[in-house]
Amino acid sequence: MNDRLIGSVFLTLAESSNSYLFIRTAMRIISAIGGICILFFAFALLVQVVKSMILPKP
Repeated sequence: MNDRLIGSVFLTLAESSNSYLFIRTAMRIISAIGGICILFFAFALLVQVVKSMILPKP
């Protein structure tokens, strides 16, 4: 009984640490994708501003 209890506790700890690692990795991937999107939008906005400055207004 005691061995089984320790085993289940160890298994629960392993599962929780594994899910914690998975959540941390997912958050890192999401933040990386968000950073790429922000950079892309900033670049597109900069291109629009430069176009409006260079092109003569109708």
